[in-house]
Amino acid sequence: MDQATISIFAHVIRMGRGQGLHDRPCQKVVNLRQNKNYTLLVDHNEKFPKLMGIMMRGNAAVLENKAAEVADLRLAQTRVQMGAKYNGRHGALRSDPPVPNNSTARGSNRRWLVITPRRIVTWDNHKLVHLQ
Repeated sequence: MDQATISIFAHVIRMGRGQGLHDRPCQKVVNLRQNKNYTLLVDHNEKFPKLMGIMMRGNAAVLENKAAEVADLRLAQTRVQMGAKYNGRHGALRSDPPVPNNSTARGSNRRWLVITPRRIVTWDNHKLVHLQ
């Protein structure tokens, strides 16, 4: 039987080199401090014949403070990529060059998570012709 896992809802996630980073205040951070196993599910579309998704199971590490954030080299790259992706969105003025995302640990449960998948399952129902 599988160990219990924490489900992670993907608010903002960026994958790279088999790992991802997540930044949002939530109870999930509190839970992941107690149990490093996670399940992440991301899907797209509401209609079953067009449904696509990915499920990842693995381990998560919580970057607890500024020192841990600085020590994680992937986070600097992620901040630059997120700054470019969200440049000029959500009512903000567009900047050139884009300003990196500067979110950092604060409060009791707003943290960056580093997720390392052990198992990945994907699906793409629109490839199943008999469902069309």
